[in-house]
Amino acid sequence: MDISANNLASIYKTIPLVGNKFQKHKPLSSDKDIILIHEDNNKNDPNAIAIYSKRNIDNKFELVKLGYIPKTHNEFIKNNLDNITVKGIVRSAELNTDGTYYYYILLNE
Repeated sequence: MDISANNLASIYKTIPLVGNKFQKHKPLSSDKDIILIHEDNNKNDPNAIAIYSKRNIDNKFELVKLGYIPKTHNEFIKNNLDNITVKGIVRSAELNTDGTYYYYILLNE
């Protein structure tokens, strides 16, 4: 199914991925198995929701951290974690001010 950027928000809830510039791994178009994990032991934010991708690295499946859900969305995600399906990650067409792309996760709820 082809989905234009103009109607993504009407089909999915789009939430920015933050903190990616501090992670070893960057989101890829091949990231399809996305997992949200509540990090209640996170020293900076006990409500933190991390975004992971299950990737095949050297013929072994590993979870790689891609970043976090913004704090403003943590409560919604935490309260609905069992009912949310992550459909994928999309990248902005434009670069942000530090020369990197914005990434968004697409959710069905």
